[in-house]
Amino acid sequence: MTTSILSRSSVAQINSTSTSILNTLTTYNFTEDTYLSEQINRLLQSNNQMTEALNENTPNNFLAAKDKKRDNAVRVIFYEVKSKALWPDPTISEAANKILNILDNYGLELINFGYATESAHINAMLQDLKNRDLASTIDTLPGLQILVDQLEIAQDEFETSYQEYISQEVERKDLLSAGKIGDIIIHQINKELLVYLTAMSRVKPEMYGECTQKIETIIKENNDKVRAKTKFLNKEMDMGSN
Repeated sequence: MTTSILSRSSVAQINSTSTSILNTLTTYNFTEDTYLSEQINRLLQSNNQMTEALNENTPNNFLAAKDKKRDNAVRVIFYEVKSKALWPDPTISEAANKILNILDNYGLELINFGYATESAHINAMLQDLKNRDLASTIDTLPGLQILVDQLEIAQDEFETSYQEYISQEVERKDLLSAGKIGDIIIHQINKELLVYLTAMSRVKPEMYGECTQKIETIIKENNDKVRAKTKFLNKEMDMGSN
């Protein structure tokens, strides 16, 4: 009886085993076998979907980088204005304290808020700093307008990235989970691909025999790992219950 992929294989194990099987199949020329070619294409599509689903579980590093950039822009403004508030020149210190009164309405802790809340606070703060009555005050503090402009750019970049992220999240809700895709892959390999290859390796061993043996070896190696992990976990549970 042909070896089948164990249903208790993890999604990562299924993904790895499926990839190895595909790599093996593509080393042989089965282009004239319409059924097997269709099986390979289906498996490739499912495997790619599973890889994408697994990768989607990782943190959105790109969005985090955009958030860090705007956080740093906020910090620089707060630190710059606070230092100027202690300036010996009263013209500078008075202008800085006027700006500081506005910044204190929001507080530097706003950079620790959730993405959406932080955006709301930064947008409101930028709007206050754009007040025409403050134009001359900001101009009194060398370089402050440049820092405000940099924050506005960083905030716009984050907002654009955040909207893209939200759109991707909406699309992902319509996609199958890695677990469900894994079930589809196991069913196809066990019930369709292996059944066909086993039959064909008997009819045309010179064409299908070697490939079938290699795939069975790949599956056996996967199942050995699954059994070893199950045995280890059962042993851990037995030790914990004693």
